[in-house]
Formats: sequence, structure tokens, C-alpha cells
Amino acid sequence: LQLLDEIPRDEWHRWQARFPAPRQHAGKVGRILARCSPDTRALVESVAVLDTAATRGATESLALVAELAEVGDTTGPLDEAHRLGLLTMREQRGVVSLSFPDPMTRAAVADEIGPARWHSLHARAALLVDDEGARLFHLVSATPTGNEELAADLDAYARRCAADGAWSQAAEALITASRITLDRELRTRRMIRGVDALTGAADLPQAQTFVPEIESVPSGPMRN
Repeated sequence: LQLLDEIPRDEWHRWQARFPAPRQHAGKVGRILARCSPDTRALVESVAVLDTAATRGATESLALVAELAEVGDTTGPLDEAHRLGLLTMREQRGVVSLSFPDPMTRAAVADEIGPARWHSLHARAALLVDDEGARLFHLVSATPTGNEELAADLDAYARRCAADGAWSQAAEALITASRITLDRELRTRRMIRGVDALTGAADLPQAQTFVPEIESVPSGPMRN
């Protein structure tokens, strides 16, 4: 309800990669982060960065988070993050994984990270993750400008996802690729293919947000 009041009406008609945290919750999380130790904040920020390129509801392994955060002894920072309600911890078969207690906290932490550190953490995360899709999305977040080579890699990844019937992943990859494609015609084709993949994933509400953008491009077989 707070987001309905805080987000401008026009924004609801656009594709949203993720929602921001409500201002009240963002302020609360910001105050908590301000009094955390540097290592605790580094751990929490690393989970937020890894989470942006992971599947929804995913958890991140403590080993990967610690490596990204460049924190050696995680015992104290992890205890502080847990005590302050910033992270939840789960252990299964000897593997410790971390996640946020709710999406609002994840969004609030992500929005607290400055642009330079955001790009730096994503560039480093791209070198550490094993999943191809996560690596590509980290590279996108680390690259604030258009990049034809990265867009082509995302396009190829989307084709492989589509071949496996993973339409949601294909859609996200194609739409992201279109945003960093410099050539206008190729950008339009990737965007339309991404919207087509959204319909393949039965995500019609998201697909409909692109109707005005599709109607604004020149007429042609693919657009029609």
C-alpha cells in the first residue's frame, strides 16, 4: 500500500525488474546499516548483489558471499547481521546459505549501495559465480553503458533458455539485451522477442507493459 502511494502512476505501466522498498522500511534499514561493522555491512551488501542476478527466492552460500565481501572470519559479522534482522541463515548438509528475511529488506540494502561500489561488486561477482545466466546479469549491472558484445551473449543465452522451455529466463535475457543494444533495429527485434517470450511464460501482465513501446516502432512482420 505504501508503494502504491510512493511510486508515480506512470511507473506501474513500465517493466519493473524489481520493486524498491517503501521509504519507511528503507529508512529503517539504512539506519541499521549505518551502525553495523564494516565487515557486517560488506556481507549484507554482497548478499544483495548476488541476489539481484539469482532466481527469485534463492539463497546464497556463505562461502561465495564471504569471498565477494572479502571477509575472512565471518562469525562475528554473521552473528551481527542475524541479530539485527538483516540476514537469515540456514544450514543443510553442511552448507550454510544466507538470504534476506523479506524482499523489502533486500531492496532497501541494494538501494543503499553507491553506484561505484555497485558496479565493482557486480564485476567481481561475475568472476566468482558458476551459473552462466547469473554471470551475464552481473556483467550487465557492472556495465552502465551499452555493450553490443554483452548483448549478443545475452541473446545467445536466451536462445538456449528458449530451447529448454525456460521462457521467463529467455524473456529477461532478451529484454535486458535490448536495453544495452546500440543498434536501433536490433534493439527493437530483441525487445519484441523478449515480449514474445513473456507470453510464452504466460506472463501477460508484464507483456502488456511493453505494448506502447512496441506500437511506437515502425510497422513490420515481427512487430505486427
